[in-house]
Amino acid sequence: LTTASAATLRSAPTANDANVERDLQTTLYYPKFTGDWATGYCSTHNYGSGQSYTSELACCKGSFAGQTSGFCFSKLASPPTSSPTGSD
Repeated sequence: LTTASAATLRSAPTANDANVERDLQTTLYYPKFTGDWATGYCSTHNYGSGQSYTSELACCKGSFAGQTSGFCFSKLASPPTSSPTGSD
């Protein structure tokens, strides 16, 4: 390989580059553990919890599933309901 060919190979995009670019555009959600677990919620701000999720719903399910207050789920733009929607 010539020096020019080697430089071209190093700068040519790869499938991994596309995956990294896509991943960088993904919004991540992090659990916010407050002093009281009943008021914990998920946010796009990384509070240093170490765990991240690709959706706010996944974050609430993964970090606050047993939260009897339902606080995390109540902060969702479209919180889940316990009643069916009745769509036919």
